[in-house]
Amino acid sequence: SLVDFLADGLNLPKTGKTKFGLHVMTFVPPLFIVTWMPGMFKMGLTYAGVICVILFALMPVLMAWRGRYVMRIAPDAYQVFGGRVALSGALLLALALTAIAITQVV
Repeated sequence: SLVDFLADGLNLPKTGKTKFGLHVMTFVPPLFIVTWMPGMFKMGLTYAGVICVILFALMPVLMAWRGRYVMRIAPDAYQVFGGRVALSGALLLALALTAIAITQVV
């Protein structure tokens, strides 16, 4: 969690007053941003959506293509049917989703 990240990064123990301070550092900045600039929260979610589309749609297709056809990793191993046609279709869909997500940011 963010509390553990802050405790490790700042070399603080997670006990007593320090634990309370870590929780304050975790929750007050987002609360401040949402209270005073509610549009920033929506913008942050939009940027996170773009990153998720890239990580969960575009990257797996590109990794599968590279592993199968560029590096020829395990050509005799089990592969999902469809070959280049299915991967090309998935790539087009991923690119379309990425473009839609990016247009939501702009």
